[in-house]
Amino acid sequence: NTMLQVRDGKKIAALGAALRPFPAVTARFDDGDCSFEHAVLIVAFCESPPKGMPEEALPRCIDLLLAAASGVEATTTKVRSVIATLERVFESDEIPPAEDVDRNELRIASTLNGRVVVRGDFDALTGEMLLSALSNLTMPTPAPDGTPDSRSAAKRT
Repeated sequence: NTMLQVRDGKKIAALGAALRPFPAVTARFDDGDCSFEHAVLIVAFCESPPKGMPEEALPRCIDLLLAAASGVEATTTKVRSVIATLERVFESDEIPPAEDVDRNELRIASTLNGRVVVRGDFDALTGEMLLSALSNLTMPTPAPDGTPDSRSAAKRT
């Protein structure tokens, strides 16, 4: 028995499986030199590197990311900054990220308590179409007695 939430257990199991192909990241994580959140960011970058990045550049990129994720000055912002820099360095000139339809993804999952979690990443055109389709559903709706909708924009969305 554990007090660990199922969601958290799934995150730990997913990271464990994702670390297998990256022994350098695994070693630093096991040694405590890299936090859980930083390991997740590094593995996510390694699993879907920029299209213009050659395979032989991955070990050096991992070294740079691990350097940013280690030590007393390591922050999530610093790791994200290195990832953003690497993405800019290796980004292909052919398709800008805002138009890259290959990166489109939508994840919808039911939780154990019956709620539904939705996450996605879309190119600019698909995202605009989704926002347009949802805009009428997210408008403020006054109550039957005429009082204004008290929900925040985030709640309406």
